[in-house]
Amino acid sequence: MVRPWESLELAQMAVACGCGGGEAVRLALPRALNARALVLDADALNAIAADARCRACSRRAAGAARPRC
Repeated sequence: MVRPWESLELAQMAVACGCGGGEAVRLALPRALNARALVLDADALNAIAADARCRACSRRAAGAARPRC
């Protein structure tokens, strides 16, 4: 079954965010940053850096960052 990500209870999930970047990631980040566990790739980190609202939310997030090597 496929459900829209907006319908998911992200606060109860482990979430990986950022794959591919773009507008979709930027729009999803504020909710994703409330996930129980979070993994961010370089695309997500760049989106956070470019968006003041995401930067504020990211200070409360518990997770791991995985920038490209």
